[in-house]
Amino acid sequence: MLNIVLGHAAAHHEGAAGMNFMGIIGAIADKNSRSGKEAIVAIKMALEDFYQYSNQRFVLRIRNSQGDPLKASLAARDLIEKKYVQAVIGPQTWEETTLVAEELEKLRGGQCRAFVVISSLPVAIDLFETADKMNMMEKDSVWITTGPFTSLVHSLNASTISSMQGIIGVKSYVPEIGHQYEDFYLKFRQKFSLDNPQESNNEPGIFAVHAYDAAWTVALAMSQKH
Repeated sequence: MLNIVLGHAAAHHEGAAGMNFMGIIGAIADKNSRSGKEAIVAIKMALEDFYQYSNQRFVLRIRNSQGDPLKASLAARDLIEKKYVQAVIGPQTWEETTLVAEELEKLRGGQCRAFVVISSLPVAIDLFETADKMNMMEKDSVWITTGPFTSLVHSLNASTISSMQGIIGVKSYVPEIGHQYEDFYLKFRQKFSLDNPQESNNEPGIFAVHAYDAAWTVALAMSQKH
């Protein structure tokens, strides 16, 4: 899920000119995370596609949150107060302060054998690898993952996935059929590989779809105000 903050029309357009200029959009993402990389590529794609569709152009300002909620907040303030953006698109953040090994030790000593994991990708990977070493991934335990983790399983390597056999994953459904999705899929893979050559997997996940839809919706709303 993405947060969208809409503001008033900007008084300054940072050098953008022409009748087709609609405004400035800000984006905040963790450039080191898979979800952040997908979101940035998808937002750029959406604004490029919107220009082709409407001949209306937007300036995009991107800031790196580095996965820190405080830095994300400061970045939003900078975009609004200094870059005069009219909208800010950013990932929903959550605090992750649990020490994985300690929590698992507590769970292993209790009666609970069904676990629902609502966590980011790095924390979930650490949790499952630790749980596997502690023999907590056996058949008498049930592990269920939700969107933040399940939607990024496609980006994991085989050795990481091997420690997660038997996990039940739940995620948002996106119909991967039709001309519109095929066009998005092909463009995303090309652009993601160009922007992130170090990534071996260029498949779009749910974060990319949500980011694309969010950017298109913002562009459409801003264009209709003019």
